[in-house]
Amino acid sequence: IDENTGHITGLIDFEGATIAPLWECAYMPRWLQDREEWDGTSEGGSSSEKASLRKVFNDKMTEIDPTGEWKRAHDQGRPFREFTNMLNYNVGVWAKDDIENTIDEWLEWAKVRPGEGLSKADPESHILL
Repeated sequence: IDENTGHITGLIDFEGATIAPLWECAYMPRWLQDREEWDGTSEGGSSSEKASLRKVFNDKMTEIDPTGEWKRAHDQGRPFREFTNMLNYNVGVWAKDDIENTIDEWLEWAKVRPGEGLSKADPESHILL
């Protein structure tokens, strides 16, 4: 950055940069999540240790952002982050030759069973997730 004008004159280590909406970036580190959570891992210690560390993390975020913007983005963005996470790991599903037929089958299944979740393997169908 030019000290006189404030203009950006160059970028270093740009490959690690992220441009994303706040809801995508406002997440707690995975190693602080319980392993039962979709975004959790077995790293980071026991459940009670993780709970203590989550409290420290949340307290620090509240200190850094007293407006609560990060907390709102974290809480309200959770379903969107979960959805984008699924897209990241299931891109191959959309490349299947018969994806249109598969989606039609899923939609028909949902019409017949409103309010039910699609199981991993429905015994009445060949639909597999």
